[in-house]
Amino acid sequence: MNKKIEYIAKKERIEVTKLIESINKGNTAIFGSKNHKNINPVGIGPNLRTKVNATIGTSEDYCNPKDEVEKLQIAIKAGADTVMDLSTGGNIKQIRKMILDICHIPVGTVAIYRSAADCLKKQKIFEKLPSKSFLDTIEEQCDEGIDFITIHPGITYKNMELFQKTNRITKVVSRGGALTISWMLANKQENPFLENFEEILKICQKYDVVISLGNGLRPGCIHDGFDGPHIAEYVSMGEFVYQARKNNVPIIVEGPGHLRIDKIILDIQMLKSCTYNVPTYYMGPIVTDIAPGYDHITSAIGAAIAAANGVEFLCYITPAEHLSLPTKEDVYLGVIIHKIAAHAGDIAKGIVKAEEWDNLISKARFDFKWEKIEQLSIDPSEVRKHRELRPSKTRACSICGIYCPMDKIRKIKND
Repeated sequence: MNKKIEYIAKKERIEVTKLIESINKGNTAIFGSKNHKNINPVGIGPNLRTKVNATIGTSEDYCNPKDEVEKLQIAIKAGADTVMDLSTGGNIKQIRKMILDICHIPVGTVAIYRSAADCLKKQKIFEKLPSKSFLDTIEEQCDEGIDFITIHPGITYKNMELFQKTNRITKVVSRGGALTISWMLANKQENPFLENFEEILKICQKYDVVISLGNGLRPGCIHDGFDGPHIAEYVSMGEFVYQARKNNVPIIVEGPGHLRIDKIILDIQMLKSCTYNVPTYYMGPIVTDIAPGYDHITSAIGAAIAAANGVEFLCYITPAEHLSLPTKEDVYLGVIIHKIAAHAGDIAKGIVKAEEWDNLISKARFDFKWEKIEQLSIDPSEVRKHRELRPSKTRACSICGIYCPMDKIRKIKND
């Protein structure tokens, strides 16, 4: 039996035969590259716990590789299931090696970032890169040991022309999407990832790397959500999913972005319908644009709804979204709050043992077993901090103290 499948089935408490059936249908993807040493594989799919991804990485404005390694360790401590290295500054190859050497969870990248960063460093024009250079970058990163890779083949020339006719406020907010479009316009050629998709499939199959279809035309504000380009890219994604499944290459598809609450379920249904029910990877969605500095919360609201309605994989958003490179504290908070959203979704989906966790902590609360509450909490340090900040004179918390309703009702019952 495949050791990765056996490991995931045991961890997720799911029958091996059921897991294999879902993998064979293309509904579940296994993250665990052949070249990633000491990897703990992760399954993304129905009947499995909703997973959370954390993004880290340098930028041209701020490049401190040690900080990013520390952020990785913090993300893992907070419970991230996967991480993406989105570095665009410094020695990207060296940074990736530092991450892969210590990271036991799956690592993803956006290949085109490396291509653009290399051009900047060598003072070359990105738009003059030959199409084949993108394939070379993909192969190099897969050989390094990454487990999943984002490409943007869904931005076809036709979809790009449709986008140019829209009245979007924020136009394109995907870095990978914008880079792809700029190359297409400069060269007056079709999307290089579309043109070379068969070769990309061969590379990913060779290294056992999962393809993530990037949502390059995703909405960057709620006004832009669910418009023509947004849906057109979903339709295009379906063709790539079909090709990948035909060649037994695992694939997932990305979704928004920013989206009104009342559009989330419809968006999920549309994406699932267009892409043959492969695993979906949602960024948020951020449900309102009025809260810069609080977008970890606006994202978690949408993420909980998305997870409850079939999304299997969430990308965290931190308080720094739209503002700055996230700090270590931002990373921790982003992971924790999206783990909460994922768990809330798992309860709604009926994932095995999800609600049991809630029941255990509820019983501990009723019995005032504070150490157990701390141990069971998704963030024990937060429980400890508040208990130390406001100690109670009674065994109850300091809000109610001697008027604690649970303690009072217990005494009435015992009487």
